[in-house]
Amino acid sequence: MPVIWGRRVVTEALRSGRTVRRVYLGGRAGPESPLAEIERLARRDHVPVQLLDRRALDRIANTDRHQNVAAEVLEYKYAEVDDLLGLAKERGERPLLLALDQVQDPQNLGSLIRTAEAVGAHGLILPRHRAVGVTPAVEKASAGAIEHLKVAEVPNLNRLADDLKRQGVWVVGVDGSGLRPVTNDPPRDRGPRWAPNGSLLFYSARNGRFQFWTIQPDGSGIRELTHAETVLNDPVPSRDGSWVGGSNPNTGEQFIFDAHDWTKPPDRLPSPPTKSPVYLRDWSPDGKRIAAADTSGVLWVFDVAAKSWDRIGAGSWPRWLPDSRRLVATSRARVMLVDTTTRAAREIYQEPARLIGTAVLAPDGRRLYFTSAAIESDIWTMRFSR
Repeated sequence: MPVIWGRRVVTEALRSGRTVRRVYLGGRAGPESPLAEIERLARRDHVPVQLLDRRALDRIANTDRHQNVAAEVLEYKYAEVDDLLGLAKERGERPLLLALDQVQDPQNLGSLIRTAEAVGAHGLILPRHRAVGVTPAVEKASAGAIEHLKVAEVPNLNRLADDLKRQGVWVVGVDGSGLRPVTNDPPRDRGPRWAPNGSLLFYSARNGRFQFWTIQPDGSGIRELTHAETVLNDPVPSRDGSWVGGSNPNTGEQFIFDAHDWTKPPDRLPSPPTKSPVYLRDWSPDGKRIAAADTSGVLWVFDVAAKSWDRIGAGSWPRWLPDSRRLVATSRARVMLVDTTTRAAREIYQEPARLIGTAVLAPDGRRLYFTSAAIESDIWTMRFSR
């Protein structure tokens, strides 16, 4: 019987309703232990919980990287391609499927599963031969995302592509040459953000001073957008694409540009009541407010209509949830959920002895990606329930 391991993997397996035969814990979970939630979920579903010493758990999980938890599960049950198409129809959306050919590294497959789930794909398709399947190592690499994404296996991807085209599904092939540069001046091109029209915004010092630029994802159509006397970084587009915010790291000033007419002078925002430089970070989905953070680790919100700043609390890298009221932010070793109306803040994740940095939310607000580092930096993800 397959054994999965890792806190997120086992947690998501229990939350998703997957059949879990037994949970193994490397010691008793105290009230504040990250394993307490796993034990609670297992008890709720009447899943036996067995306490083991470290060596025994290493043997069962066949690894020492299990984070003190493992679980026996049934063999992974693959979906049919029709199930994936049916999910798209159920949601009233055009099918978005990711088909992978000859991916043999479990880490790579797990990473692609995380990405597909985060962007709202309706499923992932693998060839039955010459590719890694869904194994415990893949489940660990997916950080639990596998429990929320249907995966199908097919004998022939070429035949599948023909079938999908006959059903009116667009099929786009991506060459497997790996990473490629989009711009040709990497040392001076920074801070890319998606614009609502599908282009990329970034800031660059190509002409001697950091300004805003735009480029198409295929590397065409590059042009400079701003010609200000000030230095600009980190473009922050509004969700409807009408406005772009930016900050001057040298003076601490903030600006809003009219994205429909870049020749117009920008509006300079009133100075926030702090001595620390403030950087604009994210525009609320309703377009009414901009979240920002200063270099001392304080969160701010700018009301566009009132032209006023509100101090929200401690944190960095704020990102709006879809309700335009709550923010997700990082604060050293913690991820916080902050209500901008009540100022109430709640810790939703902690990683002791590590520094949690840059964070970004998936478009639907259901998954957060963030960096977590002690000496080396990793990218982690967590899922939010509604």
